Amino acid sequence: MREADLQIPEWRIMMALPEHQPCSSHDLCVLTSMDAARVSRAQRRLEDLDMIQVSTDAVDRRRLVVRLSDKGQEEVRRLQAAAMEAETDLLDRLSPDDRAQLRTVVSDLYRQD
Repeated sequence: MREADLQIPEWRIMMALPEHQPCSSHDLCVLTSMDAARVSRAQRRLEDLDMIQVSTDAVDRRRLVVRLSDKGQEEVRRLQAAAMEAETDLLDRLSPDDRAQLRTVVSDLYRQD
């Protein structure tokens, strides 16, 4: 699978799952800031691509839980490595002063949440 094969909603779910799995579709809506319809479509596609597994919760049989498949975990590692490489490439192009400014701006953005 190439990076271009995943659409943004699918990518968001893939990036949310490693830290929060297993989780429900509702949890994914909250974690990704997407509506239920968008999460449902992305979840179906990821399941079709064998990136995630959806199963019934052992405790609450009404609840479906989502987790990364082995293939999905491999893809997440690849995506994270590509993101780190892109970040390093970007930061290497900036002067130390520009990097410091960027850190300040990003920190300010996170504090606004």
